[in-house]
Amino acid sequence: MLDTSRLLPAPFTTMILGDLGADVIRVESPSGGDRLRLMPPYVNGQSAYFTTINRNKRSVAIDLKSEEGLAVFLELVKTADVVVEGFKPGTMDRLGAGYEDLKAVKADIVYCSLSGYGQTGPLRERPGHDINYMGIGAALDLMTDPDARPRIPGLFLGDLSGAFYAAIGVISALVHRERTGQGAHVDGCMLDGLMGLHTFLSARHLIAGLPAEHGTTQMTDAGGCYQVYETKDGRYVTFAPLEPRFWQTFCEVVDRPGWLARQWDPSLVPELEELFKQRTREEWVTLSGEHDFCCEPVLSLQGALQHPQVIARGMVVEADDPVAGRVRHVAPAVRINGTRGDIRLPAPQLGEHTIEVLLAVGVDQERIDRLLADGVLAVQEPPAK
Repeated sequence: MLDTSRLLPAPFTTMILGDLGADVIRVESPSGGDRLRLMPPYVNGQSAYFTTINRNKRSVAIDLKSEEGLAVFLELVKTADVVVEGFKPGTMDRLGAGYEDLKAVKADIVYCSLSGYGQTGPLRERPGHDINYMGIGAALDLMTDPDARPRIPGLFLGDLSGAFYAAIGVISALVHRERTGQGAHVDGCMLDGLMGLHTFLSARHLIAGLPAEHGTTQMTDAGGCYQVYETKDGRYVTFAPLEPRFWQTFCEVVDRPGWLARQWDPSLVPELEELFKQRTREEWVTLSGEHDFCCEPVLSLQGALQHPQVIARGMVVEADDPVAGRVRHVAPAVRINGTRGDIRLPAPQLGEHTIEVLLAVGVDQERIDRLLADGVLAVQEPPAK
C-alpha cells in the first residue's frame, strides 16, 4: 500500500490498515516530507503525533513533481494493491498520478482519495479543516446548548470519521477486487463521513418529520435519565438508566419511589442535580457498580488512559522507537479471534526505506544512486542504537 498523504486524516486511514497487517509505504517529498513531522510536542526531536500516526509504516522519499521521480513512483505502483492520497481533488491528476493514470499502469489498483468535500460538488476544490467540516456537518450545532455558542470539541470528528469510512472503503474495494478482478476509486470525504454519523439522529427529521432544532437530539431531550450531573466534589458523572429496570433500581437505591413514573420528565432534572451533589463522583460510581444503574465518571484523557477497563483491554501498549525510545501508544482498536494488531514498526525517518523498497521492485542500485545525487530521492537513516 502506497500512502502519498500527509498530516492526520489519510495517514490515520493507513495507520488503521497498517495496524491490521498491511505493508504501508509512505511516499514523501525529499524536501521535508510530511509536515506532521514538524508539529510539537517533540521527543528527542521527533514529533509525538508523527510517531503514533505513522507506526507500522515504511518511508520512501521521492520527488513526484519531477519526471524521473514520477517514473519511479509508477514502478512502485506496478507492485502495489492500494494507493491512498489526501490532496485537493485534481492535484494528483496534474502530477500524472491520478486514478486513471495509475489504472493504466495497474488495471486492478484500488485508489483511495480522501478530501474535505469529496471529488464532486460545488465545494470539491475548497480548502478546509476539521472545524469547517464540523460546522457544515452539524457536529458543532449538536454539541451546544440551545442558547450557547458552539464550542470546538477535543476530538477531530470530521477528520477521523472521514478516515474511518475511507478505511472501510479500501477494505470493501479489495474484497470487490478479489471477487471480480476489478480495481476501484474510493472517494473518501470528511464531510460525508460526518454526515454518515448522523444516520441514526437524522431519522428524527428525515423520516419522522420532526424539526431539526438547534443543539437537540432525541437524547438531549431525554429528561433526567440521560444527563451529566455534577457531584459533591465538583466533578461529573454520566447517568443513563434508560431501560425501566435500571431506572427502577436507581429509584430503589436512592429511596425515591415517587420518581418511578417521572423517568422522562424534564422537571425532574433540578431534583436530580441536587441529589447528585450529595455524593462524590467516586461514591456514585461505586454505588452504580454495586447496583447497576448506568452511572460512570467523566474522565480527562489522562484519566481514561489509566482507567482499569482500558488497561485490562490492552488499549495502551508500549513499543520501541529508535528516536523517541520506549513509547506508549493507544493500541489498535480491532480484535479478531481475541487478537489485535500489533506495532511491528516504529514511525520511519524521512526516506528511511527508499533504497530497500526500490531495490525490491527492480530499480537498480546505479539508478538509485544517480537519483539520490540529483535530489529526486532522499534517505535519512535512523540513529544508531
